[in-house]
Amino acid sequence: MRLELATLDALGSVTEHATRLGAELSAISSRKLGKGRYELEMSLRLPSGSSPQRLVAVLGRLPGVDVIASSDSN
Repeated sequence: MRLELATLDALGSVTEHATRLGAELSAISSRKLGKGRYELEMSLRLPSGSSPQRLVAVLGRLPGVDVIASSDSN
């Protein structure tokens, strides 16, 4: 999953909400795009039966977070 964040502080909310939905974070990287914009790339594993679309919707509603790309492959 690739996200764009307004601040790196939003990373805490992203990981908190993802783990609440049962996601297991297996890798993460970030880079600064410009003043006030960061790109975050995360590899997540969801439990069987979980909806990747729900995770995308929840994370996309967080303040300062834009979902750029996601994949539901394992």
